[in-house]
Amino acid sequence: EPLWLIGWTTNLVGFGAQALALRFGSVALVQPLLVTQLLFALPMAAAWQHRRPLPRDWLSAALICGGLVVFFAVRGVAPLDDEANRLHLLLGCLAAAAAVLLILLFSAGMPPLVRATMIAIGAGICFAVSAAMIKLTTDDLLVRGVAATARDWPGYALAASTLSGLLLGQGAFAAGSLPSAVAAMSITNPVVSYLLGV
Repeated sequence: EPLWLIGWTTNLVGFGAQALALRFGSVALVQPLLVTQLLFALPMAAAWQHRRPLPRDWLSAALICGGLVVFFAVRGVAPLDDEANRLHLLLGCLAAAAAVLLILLFSAGMPPLVRATMIAIGAGICFAVSAAMIKLTTDDLLVRGVAATARDWPGYALAASTLSGLLLGQGAFAAGSLPSAVAAMSITNPVVSYLLGV
């Protein structure tokens, strides 16, 4: 399907842009910007359903923009880039994996919309872990080289969390509505990323 290929290509380009942004900024600073994808997803979902964006869509967009303005206006709320505490990050990754498993177990048997939202929350958690691992892996590649990076755990955690997030995201899209799945992922990812970044 050409549309599917376009979507995956766009996703891959976005992944590269995210990796570049994380190279220059902290996870807690870069990841909150991901909520801006809702500004695109809401009108696209409305167009897909052949309707105009509703007033609540515009209100949501305004609240997202306002929240980002407040987030970046408050000094010290987004920590600057610093050396990662690998032990704390490993514990955070294990906690995230446990949370995803519990969410998936709890979502079984739920109504489709609730199930899709819960699966999307799991995907958002996986993508948050991916962001932290992108940061560690790119730093490792540039500083320590390919061989050292291949012997370290963040690259493998990056592969596992990204693949899990992609599969869960597709499952969420298939199980329910696009807006609820995108909203759940777009909110969960920056919140969990911020916690991991801090």
